[in-house]
Amino acid sequence: MKTATVLFFTLLTCWTVQESRLQAQTKPTVTKSSPEAIRIEGIVTERRKYSIRVKQDDQEFDVKLTDDVAIALKMNRPWYDWDNQQVVVDAIDENVAQTDLKRVGVPLPAKQLFLISRLGNAQTMRSTMAEEVKRLNFYLVTPEDTGQHKPTEDEPFLSGKLSVENKQPHLIVNDEKIQVMLGFRFATMNGFSVNQLKPNQTQVFLTGTRGKNEFEILTSRILFQPIQKKTSEQASITKQAIKIAND
Repeated sequence: MKTATVLFFTLLTCWTVQESRLQAQTKPTVTKSSPEAIRIEGIVTERRKYSIRVKQDDQEFDVKLTDDVAIALKMNRPWYDWDNQQVVVDAIDENVAQTDLKRVGVPLPAKQLFLISRLGNAQTMRSTMAEEVKRLNFYLVTPEDTGQHKPTEDEPFLSGKLSVENKQPHLIVNDEKIQVMLGFRFATMNGFSVNQLKPNQTQVFLTGTRGKNEFEILTSRILFQPIQKKTSEQASITKQAIKIAND
């Protein structure tokens, strides 16, 4: 159980909590958590085989990826299209109302997936497990085997092999089939490659260390989400508004 617990808290807690706080900042800034560490949030402007270029405000960073880099999707209101092996999420746009956000399909990183979910405190854990269908909100979907674990008061998390029958997801835990509902809140999926970090279509949150200069970063962990591209009509309206403002 120790391995699964470490995986859960290092990947899910760090990505979902720390990066969400970073995203909530009104004006993103380079954040130093140690003399050599750096954390940034920005838009991917260029993608290479082993690196990406990220723009944060008026600064651009060359981000080198380690061999074992972990790339995860921060899922906004995920809907699982099991037939087409994809998850559909909201693309983000701070200038668009929540009801107008575009939905984007992201291919699942593997056919066989596993899941690990934190169930909160002991009381929350007991009420969740008492339901016929366990609704999970704080969870990580991953191609990596998380181990099999039924929650206890000391370790209130659930983990196992994800199985889908008739579009209904289940967790296989110690040969027991547990019916689950995958909620919208604090959902993350990892196992992606750099190919998913599409230039001008992806926002990333990452933590790393400085490279040869202040604008080079080496990272082993990236959280991403799709962004809503402006249509040609929206771009025309924006240009017209800028022109009117400058006249």
